[in-house]
Amino acid sequence: PGCDPRTHKTQGCMFRTVLGINMYAVIQGVDVALFALLTLHLLRAGKVRAIHVVGLTLLYAFCNFTAGKFLFDVLVSDKPFRLHNYVSISHYFEGGYWGWATLFLPLVLLYPILLRCDRLAVYRSIALTLPPVIAVQKLACLSVGCCGGMPTDLPWGVVFNADSQCPTPGVPVHPVQYYDMLAALLAWAALTWADRRPRWRPYLYPLFVAFWALDLLITGFFRADTHGFMSMRQALGGGALMAVVLLLVFGRTFWDRFADRERSALVTGGSGTAKARLRGPGGKG
Repeated sequence: PGCDPRTHKTQGCMFRTVLGINMYAVIQGVDVALFALLTLHLLRAGKVRAIHVVGLTLLYAFCNFTAGKFLFDVLVSDKPFRLHNYVSISHYFEGGYWGWATLFLPLVLLYPILLRCDRLAVYRSIALTLPPVIAVQKLACLSVGCCGGMPTDLPWGVVFNADSQCPTPGVPVHPVQYYDMLAALLAWAALTWADRRPRWRPYLYPLFVAFWALDLLITGFFRADTHGFMSMRQALGGGALMAVVLLLVFGRTFWDRFADRERSALVTGGSGTAKARLRGPGGKG
C-alpha cells in the first residue's frame, strides 16, 4: 500500500495504518518511551535523580509535539491555521512537525541550571539519547510521507501515494527520511566513540548540536520544502554549526564554566572534589 508498482524506484511503502492501527502514533509513542529509557540509563551514570527523567521527557514531548506541530502549521503547512486543532488528538496523528529541536535544545541548556542538577550529566544524557530517538522519529515521518524530498531520477528514489503528506505523490523523490536516519546513526556512533575518551566527554552536547546542524544544512538541499538557495531550516543549521565551531575552538573555557564541569559527578566520580579529572580536546581545560 502506498507504492507504485509501475516504477523501478525503491518503493516508499507508506504504512500509515497496519491492521487498523495508526502507525504514526505507535512509532511516536515508542519514540517517547525510548527517550525516557535512554535518559534514565544515562542520568544514573551522572548520579542525577530519576525525577529529572520525567521532567526531560515531558519537555521533549511538549517541544516535539505541541511546539513542533504549531511551527509546522504556521511555517510549512498550506492548510488553514485553526487554533482549536491543538485540543484534538487526531491533529497530532496526522504527522507534520517542524523545528522542535530549535526550541528543545536551548531549553535543555537551561533545565539543569533552573532545577539545580548536574549540568554536564544532563547534557551528556541528551547528546547520547537524541540520535537514536531522531532515527525512530524518521520512521514515523516515513509512515505518512512527511519531511520528504524533492523529485529525483536516482535509483533509490521513493514513491508515496496520494493520501500521504508528500507534495508530489506518485513521483519518485529523495528519501530524506532515510538520509536523516543515517545521519543520526552516524552521529550516535561518533558521540559514543567520543564518550569513551575523557577529554571529549564534556563536549558531547556541543558535538551533538554540530552533527544535528550539519544534517539540517546538507539534507536541506534535497528536501521538498526548500525554495531558493537556502531554506530557513538550513540557515538555522548553518548558524548553529558556526556557533559550535567557534565554541570548540575559542570558547572551551567558557563551556567548562557554563556546564559547571568541575563539580560534575562525571568528573569527580561523585566524590565532590573540585579538581577535574577530564581534560578538553587537545588537553586544554
